[in-house]
Order: sequence, then C-alpha cells, then structure tokens
Amino acid sequence: MNRSICIFLIIASLLLACLAQNTRAVKYVVTNTVPNTPGGQLFDKEIGVNFTLSIMPTINEFIYKVFEETSLAQRRNVPVLNVYISEFPGYAYKNGDNINISASALDNIYRPRSVSKRLFTSLMYHEMTHVFQWHACLVQNTHATRYVVTNTVPNTPGGQLFDKEIGVHFTLLIMPVINEFIYKVFEETTLAQRRHVPVLNVYISEFPGYAYKNGDNINISASALDKIYRPRSVSKRLFTSLMYHEMTHVFQWHGNFGAPGGLTEGTADYVMVKSRIYDQASYTKPGAGKRWDEGYGVTEKFLEYCDSLLKGFTAQLNKKMQYTYSDKYWVELLGKPVDQLWREYKAKYGNKPQQQSVDIFQGISNLKHYDILTCLFSHICLNR
Repeated sequence: MNRSICIFLIIASLLLACLAQNTRAVKYVVTNTVPNTPGGQLFDKEIGVNFTLSIMPTINEFIYKVFEETSLAQRRNVPVLNVYISEFPGYAYKNGDNINISASALDNIYRPRSVSKRLFTSLMYHEMTHVFQWHACLVQNTHATRYVVTNTVPNTPGGQLFDKEIGVHFTLLIMPVINEFIYKVFEETTLAQRRHVPVLNVYISEFPGYAYKNGDNINISASALDKIYRPRSVSKRLFTSLMYHEMTHVFQWHGNFGAPGGLTEGTADYVMVKSRIYDQASYTKPGAGKRWDEGYGVTEKFLEYCDSLLKGFTAQLNKKMQYTYSDKYWVELLGKPVDQLWREYKAKYGNKPQQQSVDIFQGISNLKHYDILTCLFSHICLNR
C-alpha cells in the first residue's frame, strides 16, 4: 500500500477516535398520539414530525453552546429524547427525558395558524433546555406551586363564556409564566425571598364585583366576565391582564397586611404594566391623583417615578415588606419621607388635577391576540 495512503488512514482513524470520544449521539423521536383531535391535526398540518426533528439537533447544540459544555463530562447524557403530542391540562412539561405537549393548548394558542412554527420553536428551546440542563441546584431552589382552576358555575352566562372563550387549559398555561414573571419583577432569586404558595386556586364563581384574593385563592366573578368581556374576542386579553394583577396579590409581600391597601393595589398594577398586557392609551397618566396610596394606576405611576430615583426601588420595597410595613422604608431607600416624594412627583408633572385611577376593569381592548402571545412567550424564553 502506498505510504501516503497509510499515513492518511492512520490520521483519519485518530480523528474518528477523537470524535467518537467527544460525541454522544442523541436519538430524537416525535410522536403525535392524538392525530384525530383538533390540536393533533394542527400539529400535523402546521408543524409536523419532520419539522420538529429538524430543529431538535440544532436546539440541542445551541444549548450546549450557551452552557459552554464542550466535553461529554459537562453534558447530561440523554440517549433518547422523546416528544409526545398528547392531551392533558396545561401546555407542556418534562418528565425524565420526555417532553409532553398538549394538543389542546396548541389548538387554543396558535392563532393565527401562521405563527405555529415560531411559537412551537420557542417552546422547544424552553422545554429542551429542561432536558439538557443540570438541575440539582434548581430542585433545591424552587418551590413548586400547583395550579388548580375550577369553574363552579358552568351553566351561567359568565361560566359558559369562561369555558368557551378562555378555558381551564389556557388559564393553566399562563399561570406558571405569570408566576415566574412576578419573581423576576420583584428580583426574588431565592426561596427565602419568595412567598411559599403550595397550591394556587382560581375559582370562577358568582359574587358582586370583579375579582379578589383570599389566602392563596383567586376568585373571579362569572357575572363580571359576562358583563365586561365585550366583544367576546377580547376575553383572553382582559383575563390575562387580570391574572397578572391578581396573581401579584398572591405572591407579593404586604407587611403581614400592614401595608396600605392602595400600595398593594398599585404594586399589583405595577407588575401588570411591566407585562405590557394592558391598554396604554386609557391607562392613568403620570402625575394624576391626590394621594400616593390612592391605588391602582395612580400609585403605579408613583412607583415608576420612585424607580427612576433608585433602580429596582419597587422590588426592594416589596422585599422590605416581607414581615412588616413602615413609612420609614421610603426614607431608608430614597432618603426622603413618602409625602415629600409625592409632593416632588406632583410638582414634576405640574400638579395635575385628580384623574380617576384606572384599574383592571379598564381593559386592554386595543391589544391584538398575538401581542399577548408575544409577551407571554418572551417571559419564558431563555434569553429574556
């Protein structure tokens, strides 16, 4: 055999040996277990097994790159990664090396259908990261909240509206996303900083008013849904905005109920505004109101002003209220009493006359359906 050929074969063998030592092949399998359901049919038509198989290795390599895992010792060993399209409440979850995606959620969320591949790809980046990330620390630093949604009045007009226009599946989809967003806004990165909520219930029931929190339960009036959510096409948008507000009440600190009610309401609106799922055109304008603790939009705009004086002020104030509330917190953080800060805030905006505080009844009818999806998915994307 020619000497040069022998040398080439030896070098090639060495390269292949090195490659074999540093590459662990993952087998990707995608199964649509419910092809005859609306969501299963949507998956086959708009996304498909072939498309999913084409993006999975690319996402896998991207995850390794982001985590700077260049050797096998640094990477989780995943011999087979299964993706199942099936039926269950919620949107998606990982168990072991399997990703489960709800067909009903696909059918409910992927509208218009033209956005299906984009939203599905975003979801796959998120769920595949759960498969390939190391999670010993994650388990130690995460309180798992169980979300339960119950429509107690399915035969009333409002109960029927909830089932038809919003639904349990959609509500279960947005709740963990909103939960994580609240932690992010409040800069709560450890368990010690967060309220422990083992179970968060949402009840659709009948009572005067719109919504309220008692304990770790959110109560939403079916009659209010029927009255407010018009046209019906805005139902998901208004409901999502409401959930940002009400879930903030569950997870925020309130000084063992010693904080002014207007402050807690303004803080709940603050998170809603940060989510961008609200109607900016009709919302309270800066400088409005007579008191800093008037609540809702008036207090929310005042908190934004305080944020401009000290980055992260609202998050720091929330942390201080874990056990008790005191007006001294404003002095400790900003060096001035809250009443003085309020006067300076009003002076900055020309001491505008009182404007009625806009609360979550006001709605977000100017938002498009896709705007909400964009906001929600941006909250769970890895690089958010």
